[in-house]
Amino acid sequence: MKNILKNILFTAVTVALVFIALETIWRITLSAKSKNIDFLFYGSSFLRLKAKTVLFKVHRLMNGKPEYAPDKSAGEVILTFGGSTTKCTPYVADEDSWPNRLEVYLNRMLDKKVTVYNMAQEGSLLKKNVRLYEDYLKKYGNIPSLSIFYMGINDALAISLHEECVETLKPGFLAILDARIMGVSLLYASMTEKYSQMTRNGCGEEWEDGVIVYDNVTKTGLAQFERRIGFLMDTSFSFDSRVIVCSVPVSRSYLARHPEVDSIYRRIISIMEASVRKRKDDFIDLNKEIFLEDRDFENHYLDGVHLDKAGNDMVARYLADYIISRIRF
Repeated sequence: MKNILKNILFTAVTVALVFIALETIWRITLSAKSKNIDFLFYGSSFLRLKAKTVLFKVHRLMNGKPEYAPDKSAGEVILTFGGSTTKCTPYVADEDSWPNRLEVYLNRMLDKKVTVYNMAQEGSLLKKNVRLYEDYLKKYGNIPSLSIFYMGINDALAISLHEECVETLKPGFLAILDARIMGVSLLYASMTEKYSQMTRNGCGEEWEDGVIVYDNVTKTGLAQFERRIGFLMDTSFSFDSRVIVCSVPVSRSYLARHPEVDSIYRRIISIMEASVRKRKDDFIDLNKEIFLEDRDFENHYLDGVHLDKAGNDMVARYLADYIISRIRF
């Protein structure tokens, strides 16, 4: 009997160690391929945050100050906030991102120096961007002449995904166990082909600080979004800081393939427009306007959401023209 227990224990420990080794190798592989440290700390927002904090401090020590800290030579400062569609790399080169192209166009069109600081973080939702914006204003005051929030689609995808997660969790114990394992094992998520869906839709983002709401998920998510966009506008007003809120232009064919995302995104755009207009700030529905500007804009998508070099340039030119015609520094 003792030998049987020893054999079972030995087998269990061996299997666990092999799985841990494979999990570690897979995380390192994906992190190296994508140049994204998030994959290394998948399943732990705490460790991911700590790792990014350490890297940020190392960057600051090596460079003397954060790359987005304003200085006297910056001139008029514009901040851009959003997710990977604002960060743009690695989808296009950094110099071809729409924030960098916007800086180029504004410096050509104005008789003063303009510096655009790209504050975007891949996969971030409105909640994270508002916190980053508030922290910047608290640290530097109303230094930015303008802040541009290019957003909406990540929040729509997150709400849609969590709605699917709720449906998955309802059936029973095995479904719950499956979801829990997927939440901590990147290898398991990849093996079960759930990883690709998770990375597309931003799974792993906190849902109201980690609490999954099981009923009326879409309604709850939209209510949270509305509160946060209201807080963004209140923060802008409190610091006397001008903002432009833009919806991210998304491929028509992509939205047609994902009607549930399309429905939620339309409602999010309506919430953004109503909240911004209420406070008499600037809202641009780029999800509509950019297609009116160029009927062939659909051809500039790399994957339905992220734009190629020419697409980024068109967004930059549109925003530059808007800023020149509507906003005085």
